[in-house]
Amino acid sequence: MPAALSLLGVATAFAADLALRPAFASVYLVPVVAASWFGGPMLGFAAAAVSSGASAIAGGFGAEPLARVVMPTLANLAAAWLVLTLRGAYAHERALARTDAVTGAPNRRAFEERARALLRQHARTGRPFTAAGLDLDGFKAVNDRLGHAEGDRVLRAVAETLAGAVRSTDFVARCGGDEFALLLPDTDERGAQLLLARLRGALCDAMAAGGWPVTFSVGAVSFREAEGPVRKVPRAGLPANERDLMQLVDARVYEAKNAGKDQMVHQTRGVG
Repeated sequence: MPAALSLLGVATAFAADLALRPAFASVYLVPVVAASWFGGPMLGFAAAAVSSGASAIAGGFGAEPLARVVMPTLANLAAAWLVLTLRGAYAHERALARTDAVTGAPNRRAFEERARALLRQHARTGRPFTAAGLDLDGFKAVNDRLGHAEGDRVLRAVAETLAGAVRSTDFVARCGGDEFALLLPDTDERGAQLLLARLRGALCDAMAAGGWPVTFSVGAVSFREAEGPVRKVPRAGLPANERDLMQLVDARVYEAKNAGKDQMVHQTRGVG
C-alpha cells in the first residue's frame, strides 16, 4: 500500500509538472518526502529515482538538462536522505522514551500503550488475555545493605529472566521501582497459572544464583474468552482503559504482599 500511494503521489506530481508553465520540478519533493517518512529507505530512494525520471520526461529530456535532470535528481536524493535521517532520529528518541534506563526493558509508558492495544483487541475479538504484576520482596534491604549498584544488578537479572522465560508474543516491562508487569495475550486463567508458576521458579533460581534474598509477590488478572459473537458494548468485568487495568493488577499484588509476601493472587474476570 505505501508503494502504491507513493506511485500515485509521483504520478500526481508529474501531472502537475506538465500542467504548470513554467514547469516546476520541485513539485516532486512532496511524494519523495512522504515516501521516505512513511515507507523507509528503500521506498524513499525509489520515489526519488522515479521522480527524477518523471521530471526529465516532463522537461523533454534534452531541454535544460541541468535544470530538468541534474538539479531535480540531487534535490530529490537530498530530500530523501534528510527525511530518513530525521525519521531515524525520531524513532530512536521514541524508543528511548519507552525504555527503562536501568534494565533496558520497556517502561511503564510502553506497557500502557501495549495494554491499551490489548484491551481493544479483547473488546473486538473476545480473545482471552492475562495481565500480571510482580513486586520484589526484600529489594529495599538489598539496596540498603549492598548498595544501589547491587540493587540495579538485581533489577537487570529480573528483567533478563522474565524476557528469557516468556513467549515472543508476551510483553514484559519495568513499571518503576521494584515493580514489573506482564501482558500475556491469548492466555486464559489456566495457562496463566502455569506460566506464572514457571516464571516464579525461574526468578527464584536467578535470585539464589546471585545470592540475593529476594522473593516475589505476584498479582494477576485473567479475562475469559467471550462466548458467542463479540458485542459492541463493554463486556462485564472489562476495564475501561489501561490505567483501570493496572489498578486491578496492583490490587492483586497488594493482596499477595498482605498475605505474607512470596505469594500469588490470581483473579478471573469477564463473562461470555
